[in-house]
Amino acid sequence: MPDQAPQPQQPQQSPDNLTNLIGIALAALILFGFFGTFLGSIFIGYTNFIERFYAGQFSILATIFKIFFILLDALFFAWMVLALKRLRAVRFAALRADMAHYAKKPLTGEDEFGKTWESVAAFLESDNPAEWNMALLRADALLEEALTQKGYEGATLADKLRIVDPHQLPSIESVWSAHRLRNMIAHDLKAEYARDTIRTAIDAYQNALQELGFLAAQKENDLPR
Repeated sequence: MPDQAPQPQQPQQSPDNLTNLIGIALAALILFGFFGTFLGSIFIGYTNFIERFYAGQFSILATIFKIFFILLDALFFAWMVLALKRLRAVRFAALRADMAHYAKKPLTGEDEFGKTWESVAAFLESDNPAEWNMALLRADALLEEALTQKGYEGATLADKLRIVDPHQLPSIESVWSAHRLRNMIAHDLKAEYARDTIRTAIDAYQNALQELGFLAAQKENDLPR
């Protein structure tokens, strides 16, 4: 008889994936249960130790620890307050130095005044009240420089405002109000005022600079609202 052709082998069946997943899940539950019981025992033991520590013979020692950490927290809080005050003092010192440097730099022409006015607007856009104060100080210094270039003499802006021609500066009354606010800020740079209060004062300086011809009456010079 002729040899029969070999029968094709049946493909081996792969393990049931579902069975494997169930086995892994059961193993994980057993492990979690074991470690959960172990960790629970540790937690209960720790709780019992703390209760005995505070209620038993170590109660005096526990009280000493409490007092120590309260004092430590108080010292840390005091250090934080002093560090924040120091940081603020350094910031205001930098602002004073910036203002002193700016005051020594003469400005000429409408373009130069316009560029510096952009920094005033940028300070006013900040969320930091200290920078709003800086915006007002710069605006005041700009007006003083403008009056100097117009030929008005005096050691301070107030001296120049006393002799300024009201026809040349129709907004002089509002400038006086703004200058008084500037003086209060200059004597206490840490003082904080509402942004609208600062903006109203700076509006007066802007109007004055436009009346004197040092700022163009254009929208790009307007302050942020």
